[in-house]
Amino acid sequence: MKIDLSGHHVELTEALHNAVNSSIDKLVSHYPNIETVKVILTVEKHQQSAEAVVHFLGQDIVAKASGDNLYHSIVEMKHKLETLLKRRKAIIKSHPHQKLIPEEI
Repeated sequence: MKIDLSGHHVELTEALHNAVNSSIDKLVSHYPNIETVKVILTVEKHQQSAEAVVHFLGQDIVAKASGDNLYHSIVEMKHKLETLLKRRKAIIKSHPHQKLIPEEI
């Protein structure tokens, strides 16, 4: 699994790396089918936001959170992402694909 972390108008410190990695590691432990994760941290004038794009079971899932504190935005983004992953996994489980059995003549 690959994690790409980038920042816009923010210096990526060791504490930010640790906060993002710990949040993503918890998600990966619950959902091992996660292939790639792209996290973008953005700081604007009065708003700090965190956005994640996760490739999970053949689909890209996007979660975004913003607020006054960047660490709070990271935690909120993780909660939103967890909800979306849970929903995607439930959809996949509710539609089981049956293996085609060739007919014998």
